[in-house]
Amino acid sequence: MENVESSYESQLTLDQEKRTYLNSAAKWSKFIAITGFVLFGLIAIIYLFFGAIMGTASAASELGLGVAPILMVIPMLLFIGLFIWFYLYLYKFATKMRMALEHEDDMSLTESFKNLKSYFKFQGVLLIIFLALYGGTFLIMILFGAGAGIIGLFQ
Repeated sequence: MENVESSYESQLTLDQEKRTYLNSAAKWSKFIAITGFVLFGLIAIIYLFFGAIMGTASAASELGLGVAPILMVIPMLLFIGLFIWFYLYLYKFATKMRMALEHEDDMSLTESFKNLKSYFKFQGVLLIIFLALYGGTFLIMILFGAGAGIIGLFQ
């Protein structure tokens, strides 16, 4: 089995056109990743200030809901951290690809594609999760709507 795999390893070549496409993809990936880091970093800072303001406001109020704002902020900060991790794969792809193209480094090229695979795999898993959540929400809405319609028939 290994003989078959090793015979296919060195069959691909990177001519100048492919290098140009990969370099362009790396540049755009780096731009998107850095933009994602900045945006999600700003959102994290805003949520930290939001949590501090809400904590101060609720502590000053008569209701005494000092713990509630932290319960709103922590999940959002975890969500933001998840997306920063997501963009880290894209950033690693870009930097390793540029290094591979500049230094003719096969290991960097492999690492680059490994990070690109992880980026798309992570994106696919998140897509499946969100589609499942949206589908579940849609089904619940249909069930509640049907239930409300049935209740309305008997009144």
